[in-house]
Amino acid sequence: MDYLSRFTHITRFLNLADLAPHVSGAGYTFFVPTNVAFEELGFDKMPDNYLSNAEGLQILLNHFVKGRLYDKDLTNGTALTTLGNQTLLVNRTKGKYTI
Repeated sequence: MDYLSRFTHITRFLNLADLAPHVSGAGYTFFVPTNVAFEELGFDKMPDNYLSNAEGLQILLNHFVKGRLYDKDLTNGTALTTLGNQTLLVNRTKGKYTI
């Protein structure tokens, strides 16, 4: 499977979400959910505009953090606050991380 084909669901949702008022300019990190994550929640069966409402926008904002983060910044146990005001905890194992 090619790299981009793992992100088709987030692409279709982002195309209709009005994130500009919340994520303007530069200096953000977006933790992109894979298709598998959407499929596990049943979002793969939802219409393209499913995350365009207030609740859906909140879901998307919980994948953004302020500041540009790089691999070296994602150390095990790091807590990050999302634009949706949720806390993400970095879990780093064998060079890979999960949030």
